[in-house]
Amino acid sequence: MRHCPHLDEPVCVRVRKPRVWGAFGGLFDAALRPGPDAYLPYGHPATRWFLAGQLVLELVRATRVTPP
Repeated sequence: MRHCPHLDEPVCVRVRKPRVWGAFGGLFDAALRPGPDAYLPYGHPATRWFLAGQLVLELVRATRVTPP
């Protein structure tokens, strides 16, 4: 929690089966102009035009727990 500035009111969860889903970042067009930030799953055809900035996980079978 202390390493991520996006968590202003954190929620802690225990996850049985986390799965790497894809990435968050910027999509570029053929002229290498940046577009808006977006989520892109792994294996997507636009991967070669995508500059990732954050990993995206899918949290399956998650349980909310009290923060330490």
